[in-house]
Amino acid sequence: MDALSYFAHDYAGARDKFREAARTAGARLTEHVNPASGPEGLPLTTDVAALGPPNAATTLIVNSGTHGAEGFFGSAVQVGWLRGRAMRPLPAGLQVVLVHAINPFGFAWLRRTNEDNIDLNRNFIDHDKPHPICPGYDVLHPAILPVEWSEASRAAFAAAYRDYSEEHGETATQAAITAGQYEFADGLFYGGRKPSWSNQLVRRLAAEHTAGSERVHFIDLHTGLGSWSYIEIIHRHLPDSEGEAWLERAYGTHSLGSLARADSVSVASKDGLVEVGVRQALGGKPLIACTLEVGTQPVPQVLEALRADNWLHIHGKLDSDLGRQIKAQVLEAFCRPEPAWRELVSLRGRQILDSTLAGIGG
Repeated sequence: MDALSYFAHDYAGARDKFREAARTAGARLTEHVNPASGPEGLPLTTDVAALGPPNAATTLIVNSGTHGAEGFFGSAVQVGWLRGRAMRPLPAGLQVVLVHAINPFGFAWLRRTNEDNIDLNRNFIDHDKPHPICPGYDVLHPAILPVEWSEASRAAFAAAYRDYSEEHGETATQAAITAGQYEFADGLFYGGRKPSWSNQLVRRLAAEHTAGSERVHFIDLHTGLGSWSYIEIIHRHLPDSEGEAWLERAYGTHSLGSLARADSVSVASKDGLVEVGVRQALGGKPLIACTLEVGTQPVPQVLEALRADNWLHIHGKLDSDLGRQIKAQVLEAFCRPEPAWRELVSLRGRQILDSTLAGIGG
């Protein structure tokens, strides 16, 4: 089947494709209703499809839509993989759990963040302790979120970015903006002040679906960083650990990026990731985890789209020419329109899932 058909035009279409593919594959389907709503009052759900015995010794969890607007790629990989599994048995002793649109609000509204402007990959920290301080974000915040979106405000941000970089370096500047901040609820990469709805759901799903398992694998599907169509497999396992060794055996070393070794395209903090919540929910069971990060546009363009969208929801008007222009900009930043990009990334994504199954079964 044409790989382009795996991609939907919007959240509702992606949900329909996922549920249809799950039913055809004979999966057990459940849905979890988000308290917010989508455009025109659309109900929002996170849908879960499970294949294989629920008490399997090993469970693989594949998650999409952590950053809502990135869900198009994740959904397409899940749909394509499900369609291809209809007549192919899983390795013995394996359960596969596909979590579709863990952040349905962001997916439906073409936002990276959730219903509370929270970046879910910054939310999985201990909120009972003092929240982390992100050095530099407070200095840059006024330029990141201007009152008006104009050529002048964009030039002011470029100047603030340049000045901060000249004093602190490019890497420190990117980290100041993207590592995660907990002070400005209207800002970018906001981690929240308490566990979000999706945070709580992640933990519950991980605990319930792995109750009978001895080992767990977790893959989170993302876009927006890296070269056009290239997929980096990012992980936070310690150097020379069994987790890193397993990933190298399963995928080779060429496409691996390690947060622990600081050789990844991502400069985000590794402490607030969804993976942290999954690991904590397992009660000490072994976990092999990674993120697939698909390149779309250069970082400055992606950041520009994020800033524009953040401004739009804080100060702008969605139902306006500028609002529609910004939403188109966001979509292109996280799901490229070129057929070649979509065919390449969906194929490679499915190949990585199949390599995961081969590694587990081998």
